[in-house]
Amino acid sequence: MESLIDLVTKKALPESIVTARLKRKGCSLSLESAPEPNTIVDLDKAGLPGDQSRADFLFVSDQSSGWVVPIEMKKGAVGSVRDVVKQLQASTQLAECWFSGAGPVDFRAVLVSGSLPKAANRELKKPENQVRYCGKKWPVQRIRCGNPLKSALV
Repeated sequence: MESLIDLVTKKALPESIVTARLKRKGCSLSLESAPEPNTIVDLDKAGLPGDQSRADFLFVSDQSSGWVVPIEMKKGAVGSVRDVVKQLQASTQLAECWFSGAGPVDFRAVLVSGSLPKAANRELKKPENQVRYCGKKWPVQRIRCGNPLKSALV
């Protein structure tokens, strides 16, 4: 069986593979102590068909049973929680296509933002704002800009 990293490198354009720190619109995410080996795809550069809005990145690791993590980054406050969830869900559906038959993996949907008002935080935690991956619903994990990805993977 092929590894998740092998599968993603076959599907994504080579120029979409991120080798540096994750950064978007003034917000960054530390990969310190992130599961390894890993590959990160910049979904804006992946050459995907359609004009559907997707998350910014897809983090994939082969550590243990594997990790699949769509990541949306927002510099300041999150405007619409519903839009963020739609972006994460679209990226999750892409991941399901890329990794169908790969077996069970660990999954998280991650929002990285500078701030999150209390109302948006409550909205994010509602069951209808969960992301569905392989038939299971997952809450969106929120991380502040500059913090490590590993804090969402516990």
